Amino acid sequence: MPERARIFITQTGVRITVQQNAGVSGFSGASGFSGFSGASGVAGASGASGTSGASGASGTSGYSGTSGFSGTDGTGASGASGTSGYSGVSGFSGASGASGASGTSGFSGTSGFSGASGTSGSSGVSGSTGGTSTYSGAAAYFMLPFNPATTTSPVTVAGTANEVKAFRFFLPHGLVVTKVATSIGTLQSGALCSVGIYSADGNSLLLDSGTISTTTTGIKEVTLGAPVTLPAGFYWFAWTQNDDNPRFNGTGWNSTTIGSLYNGNSVFQLGLATNASSAGVLPSSLGGVATTGSTTPIPIVKLQG
Repeated sequence: MPERARIFITQTGVRITVQQNAGVSGFSGASGFSGFSGASGVAGASGASGTSGASGASGTSGYSGTSGFSGTDGTGASGASGTSGYSGVSGFSGASGASGASGTSGFSGTSGFSGASGTSGSSGVSGSTGGTSTYSGAAAYFMLPFNPATTTSPVTVAGTANEVKAFRFFLPHGLVVTKVATSIGTLQSGALCSVGIYSADGNSLLLDSGTISTTTTGIKEVTLGAPVTLPAGFYWFAWTQNDDNPRFNGTGWNSTTIGSLYNGNSVFQLGLATNASSAGVLPSSLGGVATTGSTTPIPIVKLQG
């Protein structure tokens, strides 16, 4: 006979009782209809979980199923645009392109009205009179007086002590003067004389012979301390002496008419200087020239280059 087990459910747990029959079981009778299930008893407390068994080997992966058809696109509203990001740093400028061809010039506009003329400025100071050429060297010279009307023979020039007489002349070309020569016609022992050239206004003594002895007669040549350049133009030639007796050799007027022409219209070309000399030395300026008459002789002087 097979063993029969009985299961008893109690409030404290499940109890299994095995009953062993000794005899051979007979044929089971037909099962009766199941009765109605009784009400479930109160569930017992869960027993402690047993130790998990080792995981079994993974089975072979099955074939992937066929992909389903894509669903219809949704028609939801677009989301709001995001805030714009900051602008990036500008890149370096590219090289300038070649200049294009110049366009056609436009038509000239109508000229505007001329403005009123401004006041004329004051005239500048006049420059010195230009000459032709300036000559120098032994072959260059100029004789005084320049081309006057003369007598047929030289005359002696009377003078008064410390008077300065002057003759205005025109030098037609520039001259670098290194020597001055004159002639004494009447001697006077111990007396002195001198000759010189003044500027056109008489304010500056430009060339001075220095004192010349009249102890002997004849030609007296003086070498200047430094060359003097006289540009072409007007100058005053002057002479003096410290005694009444010595006389230069000179040339005089042979006509009072010619002398009157020289000093006509109150513009004196020959006369007596306002400033006097001292010890035969010429003053630094003439101080003006007044007429002494129309027949005053003029000493002969050579300006040597």
